[in-house]
Amino acid sequence: MAAPDEPQSVREGLALLDYHFFPQAADNRYLRADSFRENVIRLIVFDMHLAIEELLRSQVFDSLSQRSAQQQETADYVKGLSSRQVLDLAVQLGGIDAHVYEQLRELNALRNRAAHHWDLNGPIVRRSGEATAAFPLAWRGKPLTPAVVRDEFLDVYGHTYRSLFDAWLQAHRGAPRSSVEQ
Repeated sequence: MAAPDEPQSVREGLALLDYHFFPQAADNRYLRADSFRENVIRLIVFDMHLAIEELLRSQVFDSLSQRSAQQQETADYVKGLSSRQVLDLAVQLGGIDAHVYEQLRELNALRNRAAHHWDLNGPIVRRSGEATAAFPLAWRGKPLTPAVVRDEFLDVYGHTYRSLFDAWLQAHRGAPRSSVEQ
């Protein structure tokens, strides 16, 4: 039962997840419960990575556009950069410090593992068939479990996101939106 103040978008999102993972008519309704948990963790990793990446992209655009009269070309250039290139440019341009850079490299690697490995609870299997002891979503030496996501991961990257967002707000109060942000 939905809370009276729960937005319709939340109800719709939860209903869609329920429909996708737990079909009502299935004899084994909760057969996909473990993959549901994995995919929620994957979604959080993707969401945090994308949110931070977009702020970094805007920061890089702002820095480069101050040096260029070619605004559209600069916007196109920044849009075409990979996540890692945006991160490398952000630190080179002084938008983030070395500590945040290392944190975000770690997040980028985690996002890549989440995107390219279906089974997030099993060991990574190399092309040679050899299995490693590392799990795709190991973070800081331990599996990225719901408790670790809630108690550690979101704290670290939530703080980074808030800092970058606050900087973005300071830089863009009253300023027109760039084509990178639109």
